[in-house]
Amino acid sequence: ESAKQGIALEVYVGEYNQIFQETYQPGSGLNQFKPDAVFYFCQFDRLIPHKGVSAIVESDIEELDKKIVDLYHQFRDQQNSLFVFSNFIVPISFPYSNLPSDDLSQSLNNFNQKLNLSFQSLENACVFDLESLAQFHGKSSITHPLLKFSSDLYFSESFMVEVGKKLATVVKSYKSKAKK
Repeated sequence: ESAKQGIALEVYVGEYNQIFQETYQPGSGLNQFKPDAVFYFCQFDRLIPHKGVSAIVESDIEELDKKIVDLYHQFRDQQNSLFVFSNFIVPISFPYSNLPSDDLSQSLNNFNQKLNLSFQSLENACVFDLESLAQFHGKSSITHPLLKFSSDLYFSESFMVEVGKKLATVVKSYKSKAKK
């Protein structure tokens, strides 16, 4: 997608589920790569693995927000690049269920709002709005169960195309900023 927009990319993909290790270790592949921009895409349950999703409380949201802001500062200590962290996709309720909407949806909405507020004060950082992109694409078609089960790929191929388009616009916007 970036090539279509005239941007040549050299891409580094970090080790599986190692975003903190890759960021914090000075000799990591990420820090040796010296990227112009870094995109972090995480699953909420991987960042708060010790809790069941229905047991997430406000203090967990505060703790996770602090953890991500700390990640940003650690990143800034080693890199002078664009720091992009995706927000989280709020799950849709099954339309034929009689159950009330779950606490996870509310927690993720609260966290996404908190993340947006925190990033307003960070320099050279932004939130990648994955939630809005998922709404636009259609949440019922963003995942593919076979891919998720067989290779732990959360997104469907069609949604990955949309993510790629959006990532390309972020990179193009960042790369074309006027320098003073």
